Amino acid sequence: MQALRDELKEKDDELVKSIEKCNVLEGTLRSREEELEVSRGVEAQCSDIQAQVVELRMQLEESQLQLEGLNGEIVEKWSELEKAKSFRLDALRKLEILELANSTLRSERENDQSTTKAKEDRLEGRVGELEKDNILLHDHVVPLEAEKAQMLM
Repeated sequence: MQALRDELKEKDDELVKSIEKCNVLEGTLRSREEELEVSRGVEAQCSDIQAQVVELRMQLEESQLQLEGLNGEIVEKWSELEKAKSFRLDALRKLEILELANSTLRSERENDQSTTKAKEDRLEGRVGELEKDNILLHDHVVPLEAEKAQMLM
């Protein structure tokens, strides 16, 4: 019986060791399950982050397309501005030329007026001299006509 007891004791010890092993394995299993849960949470977060990254990349591509469109508009507006500047400079040059021509024409007109005034003054002087000469001649003709009239009578 002792052998049976020893055998039972041995089996009990083995059973206790097996139960302890099972408890340790159960603890390890729980620990692994918790790690698995955490890992699944991390995977879910990674999936969410990847989805956000994909969405952000799409938004970035859309923004780049918009930027390219805006760059095109800026280039177009810049070109229009340069043309407007060029037209403005041309207009300013033409305005300067016209102002110079206008100034020249005014000077010529003033010069012509001054020349005309000088000619008029000379002509008036000459007319005055001729009128004086005419009066003097008239004064000489009147006595001569009177003398002629007396001779003819």
